[in-house]
Amino acid sequence: MIGIYISKSKEFIQLVADRRGDEKIIIKKCLEILSDHSGAHIISYSGSRFDERMLRNKFTEGRHNHSHLIFDDILIDLKASLALPIPTYQLGEVGDFFGYRFTHPNMSGQEVASIYMRYSDNLRKFGGYEKLCTYNEDDVKSMLSLVEHLYQKTISSSTTITAEKKPMKDFSTEGFEGIAELL
Repeated sequence: MIGIYISKSKEFIQLVADRRGDEKIIIKKCLEILSDHSGAHIISYSGSRFDERMLRNKFTEGRHNHSHLIFDDILIDLKASLALPIPTYQLGEVGDFFGYRFTHPNMSGQEVASIYMRYSDNLRKFGGYEKLCTYNEDDVKSMLSLVEHLYQKTISSSTTITAEKKPMKDFSTEGFEGIAELL
């Protein structure tokens, strides 16, 4: 499952492999969508560049050229730039801190990934299929909310910016086109 938000058109796109064999189709489609926005930043949130590594590995397996794609893991920037008064930097907590309201606030990314893997042979057989799709959309849209708050100069006065932390990228001048979240 891949969620993509295209900032220029304000469009959310969700690619779902209902069966494991469909994965190659959505990987190719994902690359086509992202390639249409060449030079734009593809934003994810893991702290380890997980989404970038996974997508690049899948693109390489499919022998698709992906060297033109620019990825940014905003959790890396966030941790290096801001000290927030919250217990963890999990997307749900950070999103909530900046006012994003999740449809399923008690679901975790690990839980969703586990369900997705368990039912990957026939995802529609899972009774909570729509819930997984909604969770993925929330992940993507909460990252959009973070970009709007953090990178476009709308940081609230309650946010502490520490001097020893490096400044964050300014996507208001660099621009971004897509936010990708891979489950």
